[in-house]
Amino acid sequence: MIKEECQQAYTPDIKDLHDISLALINAKDFFSSHTLDGRFTYAAPSSNTLFGYTPAELYDQSIFSFCHPLDQEKLEHYFSSFQSGEILFRFRRKEGDYLWLESSCTKGPSHTEIMLISRDVTRRVNREEKLKEHQKRDRLFLEHSKDTMGIITKNGVWTYINEQGKKLMGATSFDEIVGTSLYDYTDPKDYKLLQESLDSRDSSDLEISLIRKDNDSKRAEVQLIPTVFKNRDVSLVIIKDITEQRKTEDQLQVAEKLSVIGQMAAGIAHEIRNPLTAIKGFTQLLSEHPAEEAEDYAKSSWTSSPA
Repeated sequence: MIKEECQQAYTPDIKDLHDISLALINAKDFFSSHTLDGRFTYAAPSSNTLFGYTPAELYDQSIFSFCHPLDQEKLEHYFSSFQSGEILFRFRRKEGDYLWLESSCTKGPSHTEIMLISRDVTRRVNREEKLKEHQKRDRLFLEHSKDTMGIITKNGVWTYINEQGKKLMGATSFDEIVGTSLYDYTDPKDYKLLQESLDSRDSSDLEISLIRKDNDSKRAEVQLIPTVFKNRDVSLVIIKDITEQRKTEDQLQVAEKLSVIGQMAAGIAHEIRNPLTAIKGFTQLLSEHPAEEAEDYAKSSWTSSPA
């Protein structure tokens, strides 16, 4: 009786085998076994869905022949050293394109073959690569920007600053700035304005005076853009040095004032010159004509002039 129950327990039912086959076909993970030199000894039915190869087409083929050339050396080392942990490599599909597989391994019962459990992570890898490309592009933009760009905490502490910022602040290295506060470079009279802008957590534009490390003063336009970085409230800072612009504007204002003064002086001189011209004419007339003729000429001039 006990023997019969044991036989029934270890005898697989046809329906169970069918269910296992369906599970292997539709599984997200791809199961395979290999000899120590990488040849397939078993490939799960899901190979057809994932790669376009039937298990029979993969049988006795080397996994290295399907591996991307740039990943082959890494995969060969993984097999030869039987490393624990996971490996990421590209597997060529029947149509010619590649899938990214993340695989983990274990040795078979006889220790003469390697069991692989692989998962298609192509979408995840592509997203990560796209994110890295965006980060690389953004970093290039930050580093080559003509304006100072950086990240500060809600208390104003620098966590990042670009090359232009290092120059603006008069520092010799980034370590001199990262970890210090924007307040350390702000004129005390502008503390309140800066604090109000940081506390508001709204995008804001302000104009402040910056004090460099060599105590030189710069006039700057500061733009604060609140954001979240690594689950922390921070602000993206964009600083534009407008020192020369303000100097030019001051010089233009002085020039305009001088121009107005010059115009006023010219008008006053003109008003003074008119009566002087008349006096000079009478004086010349008196010197050239007798007094009686000059008097008659003066009377005729006065009577002929409009009232």
